[in-house]
Amino acid sequence: MIVYEKEESFIMIAQHDHGHAAGELAAVWSEDLLIGKQRRDDLVYAAHQHDRSWIDLDGSPFWNDAKQRPYSFRDFPLQPRFPHYMQGVDEVQRQSEYSALLCSLLYTTLFERIKNEKATPYLNHEYARQTMLKTRLQIEDETELQHHLRVLLICDELSLFLCMEAPGTPTEQYELFPEGLHYPLDASDSGSGANSSSVANADVNFNKKRITWVDQEVVELSFFPFQKEVFLNIPYKKVDKSEIAHKGISKAYREAAPQTFSFTVKGEGRSPQ
Repeated sequence: MIVYEKEESFIMIAQHDHGHAAGELAAVWSEDLLIGKQRRDDLVYAAHQHDRSWIDLDGSPFWNDAKQRPYSFRDFPLQPRFPHYMQGVDEVQRQSEYSALLCSLLYTTLFERIKNEKATPYLNHEYARQTMLKTRLQIEDETELQHHLRVLLICDELSLFLCMEAPGTPTEQYELFPEGLHYPLDASDSGSGANSSSVANADVNFNKKRITWVDQEVVELSFFPFQKEVFLNIPYKKVDKSEIAHKGISKAYREAAPQTFSFTVKGEGRSPQ
C-alpha cells in the first residue's frame, strides 16, 4: 500500500494500481529509445503486473501501532512480503517467462539497494529463478535485458513519484526522489565510463532526471522518453481517521469510496495538449 497522511484522513493507493500506471508509461515508451522492440509486449506486461504480489496484502490493510497509521510499502514487515513476492512472480511467469524475469530482477535490484540480511534467502531464491529463466530463454548477452529492466525501473519510479505524496508537493520534500529518478536511461549514461550491462553497477547518483510538479495535475520531466504526453488515471481511497477509529483500518478502507487522480506527464518546456 502507498500511504500519505492528511489532517483528517489517509490517502491510500493499492500497489497494483500504481503498477498499472507504470505499465501505461511503459506502453508509450519511445520506439527510438527502445532496444529489442520484439519484447515490447513482455516489457509492458511486466510493468503492469510487477506489483501484483501486493493484491492480497492490500485487500485488508494493516495498522502500524507504533506509528499510528496504516502500514505502507515502506514500513511493512519484510518477512511476510517474501511469499507474496514469489507468488506474484510465479503468476506472471505462467503468462510470460520473460516478463517474470524482469519482475524478479526488479525486486532483487531493489533489495540489493536496501541491503537487509533478512532478504538473503529470498534473493537466493530469485537468483536461482533468474538463472533458470535466462537458460530457458537462451539469454547470453544481457544488454537488451538490462535495458528493459532499466525502462521498467524508470516507469516504476515515475509512477511511484505520482502516488507517494500529495499532488503538487515540492520535489525536494520527497524522501526517495529529492534529486530525481535513481536510474539512468542507459548504462552509458551512468557516468562510470565502463561498459557495464548491470543496472546494479550503475552510479545511481549520476545525472538524475528531474521531476517537477507544474500544478496538481501536471508533472514535468527534464527528460522525456515517451512517444507522447501521458495521461494517467490512478485510483485511490481517502480513508477518514474517524472511520478508522470507529471501524478499524481494514473495514474503513474497504468501505471508503473509490476516487481517481488524473495526471498528465509532459516534457520540460512543453505545454500540455
